[in-house]
Amino acid sequence: MQTITRKKGAFYNEEFQVNLQDYGKSASDIENIFFSVKAKLTNPDNAIILKTYLNAEITYTGTKNLVVTVVFNTNDTDVCVIDQIYDAGLFLKFVGDPIADENINQTFQFKVTQDFLIDN
Repeated sequence: MQTITRKKGAFYNEEFQVNLQDYGKSASDIENIFFSVKAKLTNPDNAIILKTYLNAEITYTGTKNLVVTVVFNTNDTDVCVIDQIYDAGLFLKFVGDPIADENINQTFQFKVTQDFLIDN
């Protein structure tokens, strides 16, 4: 399982490659995209971090092969405990589907590490 490691306060975005060809879908079929980080899979979706396309926290380019960008601000990981491992995933909801599709090839581990210049 791949680990996404971010320094506390990091403001760079995370990018993901999403291939819609296996779904028989294209970008025009996307209703929403979710990036969720949880301490436990049974926690509510917004327990740690929840970012969505509809809230303008996620963007994408492409038609069949997407580059999905999850936008991060400096304080987005303030709720995370340093060096704790969380579960994370990127999920797409397609037009006409009642819920997001969780039949994905990969989920991630998510970890925030201490920044060196803590006060700057």
